[in-house]
Amino acid sequence: IDEYRRISEMDPTQARSVNNHYFDIGITLDKSQEYEKAMTLYKRVMETDPDQFASVNNQVRLFIIHRKDPRSALLLLNKLNERVYELSDEERYHTFKNLGWALIEMDSTSDAEAWLRAAVKSLEGPGKEELRQRCGAGAHFLLGKALEAQQGRLDETLREWDAFARLLQQHDEQRVVRSALLGVRAPQDPAHVGGDPARADDGARRGGHGALPSPRS
Repeated sequence: IDEYRRISEMDPTQARSVNNHYFDIGITLDKSQEYEKAMTLYKRVMETDPDQFASVNNQVRLFIIHRKDPRSALLLLNKLNERVYELSDEERYHTFKNLGWALIEMDSTSDAEAWLRAAVKSLEGPGKEELRQRCGAGAHFLLGKALEAQQGRLDETLREWDAFARLLQQHDEQRVVRSALLGVRAPQDPAHVGGDPARADDGARRGGHGALPSPRS
């Protein structure tokens, strides 16, 4: 709380630095499961710096898993579209994936499938292998859920979950190797890779505005 007050009294010309402090405090509260307080800070950052992608992304996640309010998540995601194709590959992937996630929670599995396939496709191509191994498991997991809800698509469902499992294994193997090189122990719980599919890298700080185009077009 003292740190929060200190930041709010800083020189207003340092607005971006202040916002980053708000965001960091939001992350700490989020990890401590103080979700409503975290959402308040994410919202403040988003209102004063709409280009801060991670604050929008983290609000989306909490609207879905904490408030059980996917419609509000969709409203936030709509704000990312005006410049969606100017976003980084990772930001674009998370935007498409989160759209699919929110639509699954609204039982719109056909529309969710389209966005999740767009998310998977956004990580294809040269130079994206590291990003695909690090982030791509979540989209395959969610795509499997969307397909499972549709009759007669069991084979496709299993293919997506196989892809999810392969990427999860590759991600964990990379963490073990990286941790060994750094001389630290790798985390044993991989749930954050697939169990929390909306979380973006904290360093992603861009966004946009507008209505999202259909991935079917």
